[in-house]
Amino acid sequence: ECLQGVRGHSAEVLRLRYEEGLKPQDIAAREGVAPGAVRVMLFRIRKALEEWRKSQPDLHAAAAKVALTPESEKQLRALGYIQ
Repeated sequence: ECLQGVRGHSAEVLRLRYEEGLKPQDIAAREGVAPGAVRVMLFRIRKALEEWRKSQPDLHAAAAKVALTPESEKQLRALGYIQ
């Protein structure tokens, strides 16, 4: 549900990072943008998702719908996005 609001290039960057497990520099090379641009985009996406998470009482059910790599799941747990 929360990821449905992420569209276009942002959605692709998010997919590459958390579903495929690519590093920002690898995403940048693949997408033809600067690595810093990818890091900024990921930061902004995470910030927006954090705001959404704060507004949702049942985040776990929404997070369960997303397939993540083990590394990405660990990172999202550490950030408090999933439990």
